[in-house]
Amino acid sequence: MARDDNLPAMVTVAMALPAAYPVGPVVQANIQRVATAMLKFGVLGQQYATGVTHGTLVGAMVSG
Repeated sequence: MARDDNLPAMVTVAMALPAAYPVGPVVQANIQRVATAMLKFGVLGQQYATGVTHGTLVGAMVSG
């Protein structure tokens, strides 16, 4: 990240996750629920409303 985003090392060190950080399968329904809440509370702009409500925004992110 430091190289690609031109971030100082002190920033990327603070962002580093511990080796034991839990990771697991990506569950599209869970991400969709978060996206819907973000849209509802104004964290996501209205330009994403159609993609969120139709599930295409999250679907594109998950299917990569």
